[in-house]
Amino acid sequence: MSYFYQMPYPYRNNNEMHHFRVDFSGLIGTFFTIPKAITLPTGVALPANTRVFIHSVTFLPTGEQSVTIVFPMQKGGACIAGSTTLNESQLSGSPVQTFRPY
Repeated sequence: MSYFYQMPYPYRNNNEMHHFRVDFSGLIGTFFTIPKAITLPTGVALPANTRVFIHSVTFLPTGEQSVTIVFPMQKGGACIAGSTTLNESQLSGSPVQTFRPY
């Protein structure tokens, strides 16, 4: 005896469904390598593959994480540490995956 399973609606396979969220709250106190270049609100550009330190994480009402990072930068010929707060989508380089009913 065989059973037939029928999907009640077609499966939509689009690229946006394959992004994974990074749980930055589990990375506090560690380094994270950013996958894509980021331009900060101050105009400072962090190139792809820059290692940043995850300082703290808070959760926004939308469920997205707000991540405070510490990063290296040059000022006056010296290497100094800068810090800023970014949304997780800016830091991970991919949009946040949320559930959308069909």
